[in-house]
Amino acid sequence: MAHSREVYAAVGSLLTIEFTQRTVYFSPEDILADVERGRLEINTEHCDHPLWTPEENLIFRVVHDLLPHVLYLRPFSLEGEVLSFHDHVRRAPPEARLALFTEIFGYAAIRYSTGVYPDVQRCIAFPALLADYEASFLPPKTHAA
Repeated sequence: MAHSREVYAAVGSLLTIEFTQRTVYFSPEDILADVERGRLEINTEHCDHPLWTPEENLIFRVVHDLLPHVLYLRPFSLEGEVLSFHDHVRRAPPEARLALFTEIFGYAAIRYSTGVYPDVQRCIAFPALLADYEASFLPPKTHAA
């Protein structure tokens, strides 16, 4: 959450962020067009989370919509969300990676396998899967001599 709060604070002065109970965007290009106008709307539905308050969940949604979907125009699909995870996790601090894995990869898997977002989000940790992912797809850490 610290990572999400940091990004949210950085963009908060650049955008008018509104929260609504409707689906506003149907593609990343829709979000980008709104961001270029200096605004962003975030859907407040399906915001019950076992670890985060609704406010924290919405802060994460702002960051998720901006970083991978706007910067890289990742589509709203299972493949797009997996790529969004990859885009985001490479820029996040190591302590945020497991949460990103759950919140992006896991949540998208539910949505795109069932056709709907669950009313209550679930948290599940797969540290071994994340470790395998990091070993396969993230560059190795380098140490300064």
